Amino acid sequence: MEYSNILYRVIMTKRIIYYILLIFLLSDICYLFLQHLQMPLDGDMAESILPAKGYERIFRDPFGISVLTQNAVYPNPNRFYAQWAYMK
Repeated sequence: MEYSNILYRVIMTKRIIYYILLIFLLSDICYLFLQHLQMPLDGDMAESILPAKGYERIFRDPFGISVLTQNAVYPNPNRFYAQWAYMK
């Protein structure tokens, strides 16, 4: 009988700790959302989400082979996957 009472307390303690951590995590996420709600998009995010003409070249040749073969110039080199993630 005593063993089941101890087991019950351990389970309830773990459950309480779980819910406290979950509430803390959700409140932190909500606070961060409110904190960054009115922040402007900065850098090259806007040009990547609505691609400018210079960025179309990156999506046609993501590995930059034309830089070696045709001496082409790319905006923001080494950023294909970051810009591809914005597009998707």
